[in-house]
Amino acid sequence: MKTRLFSGAAMAFAATAVMAAAGQSTPMPAAKTMVGCIEKSESGSLTLTHAMPADDMKKSGMAKDSMAKDMMMPTVALSSKKVDLSKHVGHKVSLKGVAGDMMNGMATFTVDSLKMIAASCSQ
Repeated sequence: MKTRLFSGAAMAFAATAVMAAAGQSTPMPAAKTMVGCIEKSESGSLTLTHAMPADDMKKSGMAKDSMAKDMMMPTVALSSKKVDLSKHVGHKVSLKGVAGDMMNGMATFTVDSLKMIAASCSQ
């Protein structure tokens, strides 16, 4: 009898733990805004060069078309299912999206939206 009671209590506890875990969701990564120039690599993949978080540009009071070398991140690999990035190769852009994991030693960024800042990276 004691064994049945203990087994029943253990099963009830396990069921409660499973239900509680199922109700928890994984937090979504926070959206970020990056500014830089879209370029096509030799392999054909799209990258953001001269990449820097948009917040750093605002805080430093930099001019709209300047890029501070000390705040730049390495080149970032880009991907998007929502934006045709290939139309903006050679453009200076502001990208909203989610930073991802490192892939082949390069940071990744999934783009949700794009705003063109200049038709050329030299502007």
